[in-house]
Amino acid sequence: MSEFVCLLVIVSFLVVGFTAAEKPKLVPLPKTTDSYEKKNYRLLCSIESGDPPFTFKWSKDNQPLRESQQLRIKIGYDDDEGSSLLTIKNLTSTDSGTFTCQVANAFGSDQSSSLLRVKGLLLFVNKMRRS
Repeated sequence: MSEFVCLLVIVSFLVVGFTAAEKPKLVPLPKTTDSYEKKNYRLLCSIESGDPPFTFKWSKDNQPLRESQQLRIKIGYDDDEGSSLLTIKNLTSTDSGTFTCQVANAFGSDQSSSLLRVKGLLLFVNKMRRS
């Protein structure tokens, strides 16, 4: 009888103490965003599921993206929420491109991409004719 109780305790510990580890899964980013020069742009990358800790990386057109020295491009992290926020201030046409957020943990990774199209500002000039 004592062997059965001991085995039951060991099996119970293994079943209760074991939890399946989960790789991260991202909330999909918007496929395309249109914006204008001189505007600010924010892109939130959020985890839908997975086990922390997480590591985020951003890229633009498959090139690693880093914060700029002028702080025009800022990358923030919220470990409690499992998210990362990309902010670009004062957009220019050269900011157009595909932005990708990649997240990883010890069990795998996921990524999502979004195309940003920056359009120039339109200036309307009202010319008055001189008579």
